[in-house]
Amino acid sequence: GDPPSWLGRVRRWTRRQARHLWPGGAADIVLWGVLLGALGFLNTWDMPIYVGLFVVAYALRRWVAQPSAPRAWLADTVIMGGLLGALCIGLYLPFFISLRSQASGLGWVGEIKTRPHQYLLMFGALLVPVVGWLGVQAGCYLRQPWEARHLPLGAEIAVVLCGGLMVASLVRGWWTAALALAIAMVSVALALWGARPAAEDARPTRLDAGSILALLMVATGVLLTAFTEFAFLRDTFGTRMNTVFKFYYQAWVLLAIGAAFGIHGVMATWREATPAGRSVRIAWASVTVLVVVAGFSYTVAASASKANGFRGTPTLDGTRHVAEAQPDVYGAIQWLRRNAGTDAVLLEATGGSYSEYNWVSAHSGVPTLLGWGGHELQWRGNYDEPGRREPDIAAIYQSSDLARKAALLDTYGIDYVYVGPLERAAYRLTAVQIDALDRLMTRAYESGDVILYAR
Repeated sequence: GDPPSWLGRVRRWTRRQARHLWPGGAADIVLWGVLLGALGFLNTWDMPIYVGLFVVAYALRRWVAQPSAPRAWLADTVIMGGLLGALCIGLYLPFFISLRSQASGLGWVGEIKTRPHQYLLMFGALLVPVVGWLGVQAGCYLRQPWEARHLPLGAEIAVVLCGGLMVASLVRGWWTAALALAIAMVSVALALWGARPAAEDARPTRLDAGSILALLMVATGVLLTAFTEFAFLRDTFGTRMNTVFKFYYQAWVLLAIGAAFGIHGVMATWREATPAGRSVRIAWASVTVLVVVAGFSYTVAASASKANGFRGTPTLDGTRHVAEAQPDVYGAIQWLRRNAGTDAVLLEATGGSYSEYNWVSAHSGVPTLLGWGGHELQWRGNYDEPGRREPDIAAIYQSSDLARKAALLDTYGIDYVYVGPLERAAYRLTAVQIDALDRLMTRAYESGDVILYAR
């Protein structure tokens, strides 16, 4: 028959290489790209964290499979990491092309650090089970013969780096950083030690794969929190606030998984423990239950607080408070809900974040020309477009030039102009300016201080 085409040869070579890199082949690798790339699409900070964790776990797996061929497993890791990164970006390329980030390099944290009690309030319910499990794993390590305790080079490097930073933090009195680095040092060392072969004709590794992955998760989680004690990603705020927020969120997820695994890991060793060891486990379990129950107190208290002590009428209507506090505004919102078209555009005053500005747009679902400018700055990474629209919004409300008002309304395709208490105060509207709006548009709704103009 005819010789195979070059395309067929390429396909077969690709399949062989994919199966070599990953047992499930090319389809599995692409699926990982879809899943991990989606994290970048949903929250850009998440993707590098979890891709990094994936690649480290993959590297350990290849190292276990090829312990005597360092170049081979390292090459496989580099290829897999590069391929996965390319898939994560390539599969969501339209998003990343248009992405505008406010991040602008690294900033260094000064002497203002996270206090230990603040750190423990945030992570204590997770760190107690994690530390208990690390203690059990460390005990397993220390019971090994001396020759079996040898740490691989990577673990020694981790101990030196984390240990050095931990000592420096202790000297400076940075207790939170020292605690996080100590947990990271133990976790990384145990993970790398546990990934080594146990013995000839025995288990493939000293620790099972689940324990190794959980240790890597714990290490990643605490290292994220430790990072925020030294540096932050520069943004429009110029502080570490957003870095703490984003990294703590991921640390919470990773430590929660590690804590759940750790509780199981400790209790699974109950039968083989000595009487003294069982006493320690009982004390540890008691403290774990105590801090977890204490953490749930927030769930109860927050529910009561957010529901105003359950004194009001139960409702799922998010506009109920507007109807009760500002019925005139509520009437305009309801009118828009009933009458505005699906492509309608509303104009209302723009103002500060977390305020009553843009209530009408938010509650009616009709998009407005500019919402909270500060949030637009964060999302866009610059204030160019909000800065261009702000004076135009003011001109529509304040200008006495009817031709200019009409031109701006046409430029932005504005269908409705809302005038309420905030607009009157923000733009100091007078009877003359209200009259100018009357000459251009029709009053579609009016109640009290609220007027809704329609074109």
